[in-house]
Amino acid sequence: MDRIHALFKAIPVFETSSDLDGRIFRAIEAERRAFRRMFDVLFPLGFVGGVVSLVLAALWYGGSIVTSDFWSMSMVAFSDADVVLAHGSDFLFSLLETFPVMETVAFLVPVFVLMFLAEEYARRVSSYRRLTF
Repeated sequence: MDRIHALFKAIPVFETSSDLDGRIFRAIEAERRAFRRMFDVLFPLGFVGGVVSLVLAALWYGGSIVTSDFWSMSMVAFSDADVVLAHGSDFLFSLLETFPVMETVAFLVPVFVLMFLAEEYARRVSSYRRLTF
């Protein structure tokens, strides 16, 4: 046990720099400023990119969604309900075959991106208000 105490007494004590805490806080503040600058640039670009991709999806895929056979087949469910109920599984499979999956995905991806960005924007604004007021 005495040997352990002797070993610890033999270890030289290192003094930290008197400006160490200031350098750490300046480095943290520089990191925060860099993140804010990145956020200020990339966040509006994400919104613009989401809106542009939504408009392009509407231009490229909007016509194929509107003219899809899915809508005419789904109208059959309301006009001939007794036939649809009699052949329900065949009708559902036919309805799923005509569903415009890729066009729907092309619309939903930009919508989800915009929703995520709007949520993040609301979170940033609320945390900014808590910090400043």
